[in-house]
Amino acid sequence: MSSNGEVRLIKGELVVSSMSSPEMKRKRKRKRKTTPPTITKKKKKPSTTPQSSPIPSLPYDLVLNIVARVPRLYHPTLSLVSKSFRSLLASPELYKVRSLIGNIESCLYVCINWFPEGFRWFTLCRKPDQTLTNDEKKKSSGYVLASVPMTNTPHADFAGVVALGSDIYNIGVPSSREASSSSVFILDCRSHTWRQAPSLPVELFTVSVGLIDGKKIYAAGFFDANSEDKNSLSVFDPKTQAWDPVPIPCSEPLGVFYSHSACIDGKLHVAAQNMNVAYNFKEARWDSSPRVIYYHMISNSFCVVENVLYSASHGAFKWFDTKAGWRVLQGLVGLPKFPHDSCVRLGNFGGKLAVLWETIPYGNVYCSHIKKMIWCAVIELERRPNCEIWGKVEWFDHVLTVSIYSTPESVVSATV
Repeated sequence: MSSNGEVRLIKGELVVSSMSSPEMKRKRKRKRKTTPPTITKKKKKPSTTPQSSPIPSLPYDLVLNIVARVPRLYHPTLSLVSKSFRSLLASPELYKVRSLIGNIESCLYVCINWFPEGFRWFTLCRKPDQTLTNDEKKKSSGYVLASVPMTNTPHADFAGVVALGSDIYNIGVPSSREASSSSVFILDCRSHTWRQAPSLPVELFTVSVGLIDGKKIYAAGFFDANSEDKNSLSVFDPKTQAWDPVPIPCSEPLGVFYSHSACIDGKLHVAAQNMNVAYNFKEARWDSSPRVIYYHMISNSFCVVENVLYSASHGAFKWFDTKAGWRVLQGLVGLPKFPHDSCVRLGNFGGKLAVLWETIPYGNVYCSHIKKMIWCAVIELERRPNCEIWGKVEWFDHVLTVSIYSTPESVVSATV
């Protein structure tokens, strides 16, 4: 007999009924009160969504390793394939892989004062083969300047632009030609984005910048101190991203610094109002400097390549170092002569000399609809034992067409 019921004799019949006593009800309640199982909530793992591959049939990491081996000259063309490729080409992962496999290159950048929009940056690239006709393939070098897509591009000036590593520094950026400024902007040539850097110690009216032994950056100019013009020379350390707390003292009888300077053999040669001077960074002292140096720097057609100052002023290519003085750059076979009024810019292109100049169709100078042609040449430099430097023209070509009012501002090369 079940313990859950009772037996009664009713009218001679045995009747089995369920237990209904209070005690039995309590037992039932105790049985129904079961402890619910403890549910442990699993912690959500952070989502590790893999990068979408620009080529769906191939894994992202494989495409990354393939693209890392593609020369930078082809990146502007590759970026036109899709948005995924553009993202990949600007990603930090790509440049980590390039660094690991030793694929580091010098990339030429050109700043143009683009009328009427403002300043625009371009980079040297290879023209896609399919855009060249058979005749063009025979004549053309295959190089062109491709526009670098970027936003919030600051004003630029030839004397205030310098490249170090993968960054281009734009120092003392004024809002107008007459204004003073202490602003510093840096262009990351991997992602093509601008960022602001620590400002100059003082606002400069004129500025000229350059490299000190390829490791640090100097900025020389003059500023207004209580209605009195004073010179300033400051040094920036890219590793610490900071200016030296105390600027280098400058002798005031020199007159104000102009925006022409060059650092050769550890000495900074600066053009000043009353005389030209050179600051010796190792010995921390100022010396007089030959005035003849600056005669070939006035037109801003100069640059420093491996401790040698090169100039294309006054229609002649010359070079200068502290031992030989000014000498004619020999060779240059095949390089065309520049128009006498042409704006010429020089740049250090990984130890070679990059030359940029403009030509205007004859007789159409005052026609606003006429376009100006921008030309580029790359010259290999060879120092010979008899105190001569020869230049071998690797190539030259028409690389860009601009408005008649647009002007090349600066030519530099970054290492990426």
